[in-house]
Amino acid sequence: MEVVTRRKGIRLDRDRLDYELGRRALTGRRLAELAGIDEAIVSRARHGYGISEATLRRLTEALLSQPLIVGADLLIVRPDGDAA
Repeated sequence: MEVVTRRKGIRLDRDRLDYELGRRALTGRRLAELAGIDEAIVSRARHGYGISEATLRRLTEALLSQPLIVGADLLIVRPDGDAA
C-alpha cells in the first residue's frame, strides 16, 4: 500500500489579505466571485488553511483587477497592526 502525502498548500498572510480587500472595498464573497472560486475557499484561506497555486493565481488576478480606493489606506489598519 502506497502512502500519499498531501501538500499543505500555500498559506496566505491573513492580515495582508484583509488589508488588500479593504483597500479595494471588497468582501471575501466578492473576491471569490471575481476569482471564480467558492466562497468557502476564501474563508478557509483567511483562517490559515493552505490553498493551491492555481487558487493563489486566481485570487491574485482578481485582486489586481480591482482598483484601489484612493485614501482607503489612510483609514484601515495596516497588516503590521498600525493605523495609517
